[in-house]
Amino acid sequence: MSLLQRSQYSRALIQGIFICLLSFPLLSNAASIDFEMLSDGDNVTSQYPGLTFSNATAHKSGISLNEFEFPPHSGVMVISDNGGPLSISFSSRVSMVSGYFTYQKLLTMVGYDASNNAVATSTSSFSNNTAMSGSLGSNPNELISIAFSGGISRLTITGDIGGASFALDDLSHKPVPIPAALFLVAPCLPALFFRRRRIA
Repeated sequence: MSLLQRSQYSRALIQGIFICLLSFPLLSNAASIDFEMLSDGDNVTSQYPGLTFSNATAHKSGISLNEFEFPPHSGVMVISDNGGPLSISFSSRVSMVSGYFTYQKLLTMVGYDASNNAVATSTSSFSNNTAMSGSLGSNPNELISIAFSGGISRLTITGDIGGASFALDDLSHKPVPIPAALFLVAPCLPALFFRRRRIA
């Protein structure tokens, strides 16, 4: 390979890597669920791909939801704990989970890894933040989140042990990022290989 060909190949390699960097920036963005596709009274289980809910029921403003105490963060639908702590299992590990909560008991959110070890915990700022009878200084729809870069496979949200103690709206979760080197370069290697053959 001549000096000119090496220079051309180096330029092609740099261009290829730059194109890869521009092509894949958004795959680890957070996904958000507003629960608006549900109907009042639905038992929430596997309606959302990749997530499995337990002890969760949907409520609609003006029907089974007292929106004066538990106003939705957006739209008219929320979910609540039913019969015990609400839990969510993820088919693929996530690095962050958050949601907007209105509650009448202190909330604890705990994330677990694939081996069922508790890896992240967060608690509510107040013992009650309902709109009309919440603790002094509180507001409904408190954002509560947990994060663990190693990956969360399951979480539980506990208020009253018997349930019926909080409303959750606008749940967000962010996937664990694929390692940057594999994620950005691997899809481009075939193109770079063929570009090199053409130059040679």
